[in-house]
Amino acid sequence: MFDDFIYWVNVVTVLFSGAAMVFSGKNLRHNRKLAEHIPVYIEKNGKKEYLDLEIIRKDFNRSELFGILGSLEKSGKFDIEYFSSKKFYKQLSDLQKSKKDEFVIYLKDSDRFERK
Repeated sequence: MFDDFIYWVNVVTVLFSGAAMVFSGKNLRHNRKLAEHIPVYIEKNGKKEYLDLEIIRKDFNRSELFGILGSLEKSGKFDIEYFSSKKFYKQLSDLQKSKKDEFVIYLKDSDRFERK
């Protein structure tokens, strides 16, 4: 009777340790993804240009991106239509969920963004 109890305690212990190991591995992978540097590109007229800018995934949000772009723009003010589109927010969401590994800003001829 006591041997059966010890046996089942051991089985439960092994199962819980295996589950803890799996969740620990998933957490490690998630934290590594959050520490990745995400390159930012601008695409205009089909030409993709690297902005020489990378933001850590965990810090990548709308306000961080706008602040950095404001410091890169000559006048400090930019007007990019893409930032008010659903595609922008979808791309930002996908990036934060680790579904994308780069961020592309799509410019139109009517947009105002001129690098320093």
